Amino acid sequence: MCLEELQAKQALGQYFVYRYKVGTAVFTETGEPLDLLQWLAQVETVGECRVWLGAQARVPVRVVAFRLSEASVNRARRRLREYARKKGKQPTQERVALTQWLVVVTNVPEALLSAQEVGVLARVRWQVEILFRVWKSCFRIDECRSRNVWRVLCELYAKLMGVVLWHWLVLVWRGGVWDRSLYNTNRKGRVYNCPPP
Repeated sequence: MCLEELQAKQALGQYFVYRYKVGTAVFTETGEPLDLLQWLAQVETVGECRVWLGAQARVPVRVVAFRLSEASVNRARRRLREYARKKGKQPTQERVALTQWLVVVTNVPEALLSAQEVGVLARVRWQVEILFRVWKSCFRIDECRSRNVWRVLCELYAKLMGVVLWHWLVLVWRGGVWDRSLYNTNRKGRVYNCPPP
């Protein structure tokens, strides 16, 4: 989440929904610094407030926070500890405390997107990113053998049709039951293998 990028999107009238990046300065609408953890301590399950992000490049956004389940918190803390161990550092208290929350920043007005809808969108966005990662790693959807514009377009459409057909076949084969993500099952080789290039 780059503040300059958010400012550019705002200037173009584009909407965004991003996870809050730890360490980003947050200010109230009156311009006073906001202690995010102190504000979250007052929230029970879902909280929302209007703030300005960034010390220099101030971007007006809504902060929407959702308290996570205990299982999700434990999973997030395990990942955080593992990441910190690999980097040879200790996670900060702020990072550890924020693992209890899904904190999202958005410029979409409440009239268009409620707090609950922001949470759904944030979760779906991650699933879409995983889907694109699978498409790029398994189907090489981002690669093409030609420089001819029409051939590139034709190859892209062919790959997209193949991906949709493949997803449908896997769904039918699994009986519509998904007990794990496609990406993780592919990495562990439990449900399917990537088709040969």
